[in-house]
Amino acid sequence: VGGHRFEATDEHPIWAAPLTSQEHQRRSLGTAAWVAAKNLSEDSAVYIPKTTNFDSSPVVISLRQREFRVGSRNEIPNELLVDEDVAFWLGAYMGDGGAQEKQGVVCITLSRGYKEKHIKRLQEIGSRVFSLPSTVREIGKVLRLTWHSTQLAHALLSEFGSRDEKRIPAAIMRSASKEVCASFLFGWYETDGSHRQDKTKPFTITSVSKGGSLDGVALFLRCGVFPALREEDPTSREGREHHKLCYKLECRNSDLVTLGWPLE
Repeated sequence: VGGHRFEATDEHPIWAAPLTSQEHQRRSLGTAAWVAAKNLSEDSAVYIPKTTNFDSSPVVISLRQREFRVGSRNEIPNELLVDEDVAFWLGAYMGDGGAQEKQGVVCITLSRGYKEKHIKRLQEIGSRVFSLPSTVREIGKVLRLTWHSTQLAHALLSEFGSRDEKRIPAAIMRSASKEVCASFLFGWYETDGSHRQDKTKPFTITSVSKGGSLDGVALFLRCGVFPALREEDPTSREGREHHKLCYKLECRNSDLVTLGWPLE
């Protein structure tokens, strides 16, 4: 690749895009995605990072993905400037959030206990950034925050994908600062993660989305953290919890310092 030789295991994920033939022998790139090394071919274009520096330009996500009728349910700003607070909110949505466009509903679920401390922060961010009030409902052992906005639900579904196949928004993957990336990962961890007091055990983020988990590996790498990615069989405890195959990102406790996470 680019005059260099690389070796990888068959299942090693490579960020690549197919080359498709066009008229007059011109070729164009298809959609880039994570591809197992064994599935690459001579018609694959492999992406190689040219720098590990973070882009200093602000991250902006468009929230006006399509036209809404005037007076549609709880309109929000057309653009979202992603700072560390907004990244935390988006990370929490990545972990245990959901959206229903027809109902105009967006929700984030948090476990009862120490994670409840994030309720007020998420509410404040939603109110400040989207100008939307929220409600909190207790459902068994969890608390569910809900916002009502057709436009926000549509934008989140467009940026993240469906609940079980979420991907990290491209703008964050492409140009977010280290601080914004770490804040996004912290929000994701606080909704989908677990941490043990035993310093020899890793802290983990568990997801049912393979693509989202691979995105998570890339984002951790951008922060200087090298996570392990493991599959959890549906018969395991985590698998039974999610009722399907799930993926676990594992990081060392010492990585908490690198990430700058405010964990107690």
